[in-house]
Amino acid sequence: MLMKKGILIIGCLGLFMGVIQAQILVQQSDNFPAGFTSERTMDVASADLNGDNLPDLVLAMEAAENRIFFNAGNGQYVIDSERLLPEWNTNDNWTGEDSEDIGIADFDGDNDLDLLFVSEDTPAHELLLNDGTGKFTFAAYQFPGSIANALAILDLNDDDQPDVIIGNNGQNRVFINNGDASFTEATSDRWPVNTNQTQDLKVVDIDLDNDLDIVEGIEVGGNNIYINDGNGVFSLSNDRLPFTSLMETRKVAVGDINGDNAPDLFYCNVGWVQGADLQNRLLLNDGNGFFSDVSNNLPINSQFTLDAVFFDLNNDNHQDLITVGLGNTGNNYQAFFNDGTGQFTAASSEVFGNPILNDGIGLMIGDFNGDSTTDLYVANFNQTDRFFFSQNLNRIEERTLTDDWTLGPLPCQDILNIQAKVANGQSTHLRLFDAAGQLIQECHFTDQLELKMDKQSAGIYTLELQQDIIHWILQLTKV
Repeated sequence: MLMKKGILIIGCLGLFMGVIQAQILVQQSDNFPAGFTSERTMDVASADLNGDNLPDLVLAMEAAENRIFFNAGNGQYVIDSERLLPEWNTNDNWTGEDSEDIGIADFDGDNDLDLLFVSEDTPAHELLLNDGTGKFTFAAYQFPGSIANALAILDLNDDDQPDVIIGNNGQNRVFINNGDASFTEATSDRWPVNTNQTQDLKVVDIDLDNDLDIVEGIEVGGNNIYINDGNGVFSLSNDRLPFTSLMETRKVAVGDINGDNAPDLFYCNVGWVQGADLQNRLLLNDGNGFFSDVSNNLPINSQFTLDAVFFDLNNDNHQDLITVGLGNTGNNYQAFFNDGTGQFTAASSEVFGNPILNDGIGLMIGDFNGDSTTDLYVANFNQTDRFFFSQNLNRIEERTLTDDWTLGPLPCQDILNIQAKVANGQSTHLRLFDAAGQLIQECHFTDQLELKMDKQSAGIYTLELQQDIIHWILQLTKV
């Protein structure tokens, strides 16, 4: 029998044909914590922070206290006065710090998720340790201060501990976890000299060699790719990028836009720097980590785009695109449908309805209300953030898995056991995606598999299992 606790069926694609309307995102302002009003949200991240298997939300704030919204069930979020995040320096002229990016990982090895905020205009980067209930206190270790906008977390030395790369205005810095939430700097051994103003760092296996590389969005220039040698040592490899024009990039989104299992890139560009090319850039991966510019597949852009995320909006098994920003478009939240080849068409009215003029600065997707569909959180600057919950019209019929499939234990921890009854040694193709839609594991198996989840952080993941025309898409929780 299928063990269903902790797993949500998103759909069974390939078995049914017919008209599919768009997945409509409906605003749910009542799901915000009471008393939360317009603040300067700079970034948002999601994970289960209090061990109840529900996705909580973490907000990085500018000149305000960083926030945790705890999920009370059904997508209702609350602020717990007993579990507020502490402020590093209460004697400066700031309320809170100038937090820009959020890292979530088990930094001290006690099997719960901790937090790291990096700051730009105030000197402190804040490392906060979780007591297991979602209450946080400052770690004894403090990262050296720097002007930082970005953060990457990955295991660089294969010791199952999360290490840290801080993206700075100037030299990025690498820190190796000692296993106890203290760190040893290893920049000179693992990272090349750089002088760029880093705005974003994305961790992804660019060249499909089973180690994690880094895509960097920079404030002025053509952006960078750093290739991992397999031992956590990075080299600059910008011959992989086709850029020739000056760009001012704020975020980079990663997705597979043409279904070839290779990570493609979307660069969110703005135009505050004189001469910067405002057009967002869409890059197609050739499968070996070299990119061609297919930005002509996008509508012409006149928006200052500050963040983007790929996910399937209309249930056609192609990764669509949502962007947020500010500008003169009359709609600062934009959506684009992907035809499966990486050609995008405007779909904002189908997805959001009426135009939205809020200045969007950050995005997070996940199943926030437990209804098996993908929801959206939009962080706004100096305006109230927004929740959008999905609403499907004429959606592909949902089915539970048959007794031919067994998965467990659910929620999973280090191992997810998968068994499938197959005929004549038929192979099953498995792909695992994180909450941002990034492919993190892929393999084929016949009748059974132990899917290793031990190096993945707690949170929500999307699992695809495909046999010929049968294509199961499931959402699972790791604790």
